[in-house]
Amino acid sequence: MKNTINLFKFLAVIIVLTFVARGTSAATLPRVTLTSPQAAEIMVSISGNATVISAGQADIDAPEGLIVKEMLVGIGQKISYGDPVVKFDLSDVQDMLTREIAELDSKYLRLEKFTRDEATDNSSVETAQRNLNRAQSDFNEAKIRVDSLPSVSSASQSLQTAEANVQQAQQAYDNLPVGASDEDIASAGQALADAKAALAQAQETLTAAQKAENDLKLAGERVEDASAALRKAESDYTRALQQANDTSRQNSIDASVLRLDIAKQESKIANLKTLVVTDGILLATEEGIVSFAFDAGRKTDGSAVVKVMDYYAGSKAEMIINANDAIKLSVRDECRVTYGSGMYYRPESTAVVFAIASPDDRDMVKITLLLPDGEWTRGQALDAQIIISRANYGTCVPLSSLHSDSNGYFVYTVLEKSTVLGIENIVGRIPVNLIARDDTNAAIEGPLGRGDYVVIGSSKNIAEGSRVRVE
Repeated sequence: MKNTINLFKFLAVIIVLTFVARGTSAATLPRVTLTSPQAAEIMVSISGNATVISAGQADIDAPEGLIVKEMLVGIGQKISYGDPVVKFDLSDVQDMLTREIAELDSKYLRLEKFTRDEATDNSSVETAQRNLNRAQSDFNEAKIRVDSLPSVSSASQSLQTAEANVQQAQQAYDNLPVGASDEDIASAGQALADAKAALAQAQETLTAAQKAENDLKLAGERVEDASAALRKAESDYTRALQQANDTSRQNSIDASVLRLDIAKQESKIANLKTLVVTDGILLATEEGIVSFAFDAGRKTDGSAVVKVMDYYAGSKAEMIINANDAIKLSVRDECRVTYGSGMYYRPESTAVVFAIASPDDRDMVKITLLLPDGEWTRGQALDAQIIISRANYGTCVPLSSLHSDSNGYFVYTVLEKSTVLGIENIVGRIPVNLIARDDTNAAIEGPLGRGDYVVIGSSKNIAEGSRVRVE
């Protein structure tokens, strides 16, 4: 009976350990996410950047401030590049050119002033520093002299002692008895003379000590004055630097604005020089049909003097793609264009391929797109997506589930397998054929139906035969 109980206990422990081991193992397994194949549309396209080259109507501009002498074109007239469209008085053009060049020279002088880097003068700081150094040196020398002499109080005490000694020697000399020997008289006289000499020396020492201490005091005051002067000079220099920096920033802003004015004026001068070469005749910079013509006798105001409608209906844009992509295209292929700089919404329109040029020496091809009606502007940037094909497929999987190696394409699936630890999820591999793909999905063929599941994500690297946990 006891053996039977022990056996049951042993089996219970084994079962508990088995479940613990299974739980621990499952916690470390890769976690995979599954999805089932779905029907989806696969769209094959070529994406790139396009630029609006014709906005349906183009402007021909002239320098502002000239009086139109004669209009050489009329509304409805067809013009080409280089055709004469407006005539100005040549003398007016030359006078304006002279004024504009003079004004441009003046702006260049102003620009030079704005961009001139003028160093802030710090000579006052350097001078104050030199003065402080000299004052400090004088103070140090005065301190050495003071240290080499007794203090004024000590010298005063020595002077008093010397005075008392003179007085005592004088009394001794005066009190010599009548008939004192010459030797005693000489000795007393010498003692008096020595006392007076000591007094003179004490007086000289006191005077020197007083002068040294006074010089030290004055030297200290000069150090304080020089230090204050240096602080002021440094403060003034700091303010001058700040002011110079503020001025420099303002000059930089003014210079930027002035450069824009200069570029604008240089363009105007270039146009005026072209008019001088053509004897005051403005030549067409666009081609098409004239839709607007300026009135003769009016002064140009910066607006177009001639407006030209494109030969073709609609606006156009150009994009550059490589030749390998271009061979997949045909005229009239659909093209999606998006524009604007919105963060959450950008308008979208549908254009078509209008023309396909021949490859250049770099194997790049210029594609012309015909844009739908809209408010397009020349030079406007577009994001273009030319659609080559689009079709619905019955078996599509996300691109993240498609893999390939030397044997071809395949997807991972998850199979349930009985083991000593129970039912486990084992990774299986299913070979497939890739039919079509786009940026999101892939259409495939293989032993896979809509009721099956494929792995679209895993927390760790997996391979055929890997044990996994299904999320």
